[in-house]
Formats: sequence, C-alpha cells, structure tokens
Amino acid sequence: MASAAVFFVAQAAVKTTVKITTAKYTVNAGANIVINGRVTPTMSGKRINLYSAKTRTGKYSYVKWTQVRNGKFKFAYRVKQTIYLKARIRLDGRNIYSAPIKIIVRQTPSTNTNTNSNANTNTSLPSNIFGNYDNVSIEDIVNALPLIYDDSSGDYVTPPGGAPPSGVYQYPPIDADNIYAGVRAGRLYLKWTLGGTIPAAVDTVNGNTIKSDAFNMRISDLVDPDSSNACGGSKAIMQINIAYHDGQIWYNPWFKSVCNNTGPYGSEDEFSYANNGAGVAHTYNSGIGKTTIVYSFPLSGLNIAPSDALKIKIWSEAESNLWDHYSFDEGAGWTNWTVTGI
Repeated sequence: MASAAVFFVAQAAVKTTVKITTAKYTVNAGANIVINGRVTPTMSGKRINLYSAKTRTGKYSYVKWTQVRNGKFKFAYRVKQTIYLKARIRLDGRNIYSAPIKIIVRQTPSTNTNTNSNANTNTSLPSNIFGNYDNVSIEDIVNALPLIYDDSSGDYVTPPGGAPPSGVYQYPPIDADNIYAGVRAGRLYLKWTLGGTIPAAVDTVNGNTIKSDAFNMRISDLVDPDSSNACGGSKAIMQINIAYHDGQIWYNPWFKSVCNNTGPYGSEDEFSYANNGAGVAHTYNSGIGKTTIVYSFPLSGLNIAPSDALKIKIWSEAESNLWDHYSFDEGAGWTNWTVTGI
C-alpha cells in the first residue's frame, strides 16, 4: 500500500522593525526633548538602546537605554549640538536599527513676530518643564485668532480600542470646548479652550495615573475625506501632547504632512507622511495650570496656505497607566475650514 505524502509548509518569518516616529527636530541648544518610537511586532520588556553620531554615516556611540512597553519606547534627551540619533534592539543575536533622525540646533535664538508691548514679557515656569515651548507673550496673536470649531461640552465618546470596558472616564482637562486658528508670519497658531484645568503635576483619578493629555487635528483638502484610501483622507495631522513622567512635564507639539502611502491599513499607525516636524507650545498664558492650550506650526511644513479651503477633524484624549484612552473626546466628523490670516 502506498504511503500518504506528507507536505510541510514553511511559515514566513515575522520581520521586526524599529522606527523613531519623529523624523527631525529643530531646537535651541540645551533643549530637552522626547524621542518616541515603535517596535513591530508589538513586544514589551525588551531593552532598546539609543545611539548618537555627528554625521548620518559617522560612528554611532551608545547614549542610554530604556525598555519597550506595548510596542512603544521613549527616550528623554538633552540636545547640546546638531546630532543624529538612532535606536537599536537586539533580537535573536541580530542588531535591528531604526533609520537615523536629525536633531538640528538653531544657530541663532528663535524670534517672535509679536508687536505687542508685552512681547518680551516672560512668566516664570517650574524647573521641571521640558520640550518645545516658548514662554514669551504672544497675546496679540492669541486674541486675534478666529473661532473655527465650537464643540459641545461633556460629549465624551468611547473609541474603538484602548478604553476601559465600561467606557471612557469623564476628564475635563481634555474636554474640548472651542478651537481657534489663524496664520501670521508663516506660522499656523491654534488655541483650544477646555472644560477643565490642565494639571500642573501628575494627576491620579479613579485609580489611574494620567500619563499624557493630547489634542489632535487632521486636515484634508478632499470633498469626501472618508472615501479616500490614503491616510484616512488627511493631508496633514497635528498634535500637541503634555506628558507627565519621572517628575517632569513635557510639551510635545508635532506634525506630519503629505501622505505617501495607501491602504489597506492594519491601523492608523501605518499611515506614512513625507514631512515630519515639531511645533512650539506657547505657554505665557496657557498650558499647565490653565484651561487653554496654545501652539503653532510652520505653514511650509504643513503644506497649507492662507485662503486654502480645507476640512478639519478634531479629537482629544488622556492616556493613563492602565488605559491608552482613559478619556476621549471627538468632534462631529469633518468640518469646513478656510485658512485665515490675522
């Protein structure tokens, strides 16, 4: 009797990748920044190292290490000079590196276009505040910003994932009220008014320790963004998050623009953009201890201009030590917006 044939099917190995999610920073010498990244497939507890070099192709030297948590990693880094950084994880005897990112140190101090008589007035901030922020008054700009979105108060929603089983908690510091935006001197300025005060220290509520509060906006130039198969119809995404860790508070404004891949996507984490950059949080009269957050981005990076007729979608979220979405607020879909100079 003939024996049955036995077939073996080789299983494709899962490729491990390391990615630093912000491509470039431009900061002042001495600035403290946060380097965020992801490892796929998702893993936790694995050691990941940070390396630096003076040139992209130069010799990289060890800086520090941290652990991957739920596929994510984060390094705090103090910038002394223009430098390149990359992350490395060692897996099964192999070194897996991220693509390097460039940290650029400004050659001259940053300037402010405000002509208000209080333009050079600073308010003092605690010594544990880090990130990309400017504490100089820009009140004439802030007061001139037109309203672009009026959100309902207390309209928390539960996102598709990462929320407590019984639904998100109500957390007023991320409850969006009104959003204002306008352009001056090549920068887009945004202001959110909120349902509660942004904590000036780590906040513990309902058995959760709040790790970050984040405020997000997508921009589209499509008539029907939701029908697009490219980055959810977004030509740009902007976020400012305020992160609390190790006794420090970090302002992290960033943007991505010009979608350069198409679906199908496994998740929004797979959206890819050609431009990545940082913004500036304006903390003179907003941010921690206040019920508003003000920040700005360069128009050139966002690939938009005054008079552009666009659409926006907004949402805000709080992450805790237990839940990616401890609290979540989302606007009512895409809303028309014309970019306005002030």
